[in-house]
Amino acid sequence: MIAGEEVEQPRPKFNLGSAIELAKKLHSVQMSKSGLSPYIEHPLRVMEALEPYGEDIQMVGVLHDTLEDTKLTEEQLRQLGCSEQVIEAVLALTETEGESYDDRIRRAKTNHMAKIVKLADNLDNANEFRLARLKPDHADYARSKYKSARALLFEDDPRLEDQAPLLEQRIAVLYQRDKGI
Repeated sequence: MIAGEEVEQPRPKFNLGSAIELAKKLHSVQMSKSGLSPYIEHPLRVMEALEPYGEDIQMVGVLHDTLEDTKLTEEQLRQLGCSEQVIEAVLALTETEGESYDDRIRRAKTNHMAKIVKLADNLDNANEFRLARLKPDHADYARSKYKSARALLFEDDPRLEDQAPLLEQRIAVLYQRDKGI
């Protein structure tokens, strides 16, 4: 080492625990659309449903709405030590201004991790326990919206469609656990 030269300290590894803590902090004051539960329950359920897919996909699951719904930036995620692979998947799931919902689905399909997380996100949003808490017309709209989105996700990807029943079952179990059913 040369005198006066700064030594770069290694960053702590950004892992699933880090992602969970970050999501909890960022979503702490947000409520679900029904107003009946903390919003953080949604990304946590998505993350838990994705457990069979590994830690990176779970990180994307818990972080999937952070860039869209909070003040967190892509650069801040990078500075925290989040991997480029996870950041790219979160970006593929992040709404951009003026983009249609179908275009968002198509963009998510371009990233392997993002399309799996999008499926889990969709199935969580379309869960009947959640829909039962909405006004009937809102629930009907959501059912239709998420069914159409799944059809778009499954286009040209039968393997993804094959994974839907397992994810749907895992999400139903998580809802039952969380709601004491």
